[in-house]
Amino acid sequence: MKTLHPFTWRELGDEFSLPKALHTGLLPGIYFSDDPRADLEAYVGQYLKDEIAAIVASFEPAARRVGRIEILPWQLVLERLWAGDLSR
Repeated sequence: MKTLHPFTWRELGDEFSLPKALHTGLLPGIYFSDDPRADLEAYVGQYLKDEIAAIVASFEPAARRVGRIEILPWQLVLERLWAGDLSR
């Protein structure tokens, strides 16, 4: 498992900016990015996909024990969420 820890203000030294830290956070790839908003959206999007996939995967063994794997309503919601069309 890889972990990306945020900077501390001491690590940044003279490059630390409180307004910037409050706006973008202190993750290294985001703090020094030319487009922090786009990078943060991509990071959060990937994080959520990974977390949701892990949750869905944790239900699969239970479904196999029951003897069937079927698409549940919440799986359809997650698929639409991933596709970005939850409003339909």
